[in-house]
Amino acid sequence: MSAYIVIELDVVDAEAKNLYSQSAAPIVKKFGGEFITGGT
Repeated sequence: MSAYIVIELDVVDAEAKNLYSQSAAPIVKKFGGEFITGGT
């Protein structure tokens, strides 16, 4: 089953967002997920 999650957010701490992204990416990939696109 496929699912798409769309998130809109305002980043207030770019460093924390980058740390989160680095931590989340391997977990998403581990369970077969992928990031289709990302914004700035």
